[in-house]
Amino acid sequence: MAAPAIAGMLLPVASHIDARDAAGRIGTVFAWWSSIVLASLPYVTLGAIFASIRELLPQRCARIVALAAIVAPGCDCASAGYASAFVRESPALAGFVLVWSSAAGPAALLATYNALGEHLLLARLAGAVAAATLTAAMWSFDRCGARAEDRRACHRRHEPAEPLCGRLASALGALAVSASFATVALTIFGHNAVLSSPMIAAAGGALMSPCSTADAVIARVLVHRSPSQIAFVLAAQTIDIRQLATFARVFGARRCALAAVAGAAGCAVGALCAT
Repeated sequence: MAAPAIAGMLLPVASHIDARDAAGRIGTVFAWWSSIVLASLPYVTLGAIFASIRELLPQRCARIVALAAIVAPGCDCASAGYASAFVRESPALAGFVLVWSSAAGPAALLATYNALGEHLLLARLAGAVAAATLTAAMWSFDRCGARAEDRRACHRRHEPAEPLCGRLASALGALAVSASFATVALTIFGHNAVLSSPMIAAAGGALMSPCSTADAVIARVLVHRSPSQIAFVLAAQTIDIRQLATFARVFGARRCALAAVAGAAGCAVGALCAT
């Protein structure tokens, strides 16, 4: 009984829809979504591979490998694959490395210098330092979350390491969801959007979640003021959907919320330095 009633309500709407135009729009949206997933796939795969290698190393060597993530060329696409390797590390180390490698990796800094100049590069560094340091501090003082992570780490010591396929599948699942949010943001903002205020620019960057090698170029196209440009690029790597989904999946909702607060503070610091 409900099906004919719904069809009757939708029939007047459907009569005004151009099937070819609708199919073209759906194809464009799917192309955006699939391009985001495919472009991120190599970084996610490499991150999962390095996390699996790290599980096979002694503790001292494993910590050196973890610290090497600070200068890794990837962004939060890669950290989605290797974030689980930091569960057994100290919360301060995990928070600082994961936020810093996303917001201030070598490739991201080079792209920012080429697209936005030296002044905004320094502003990005200041915001990244603030976000990473605050995340490390809040995760370190989060005793409730620390006890939960200690219990999880102790439990994992008696279990075999998560297989590579499991790491890759969980990371790709989170990536597919974040790509959906990014596609919606691209559809809303379009190619001619101008994100004027730092707060709106940060919201746009968080939803779009571009790669760290592309966020500066996108900010130069969509954003016209320097504080808003830095807010955009920092939010795209510290409070974006992809990064927060990784933190929630690996470290829990509590530490995800703390990282979001620290990332927002880093965006504010970067915007003030860019003024």
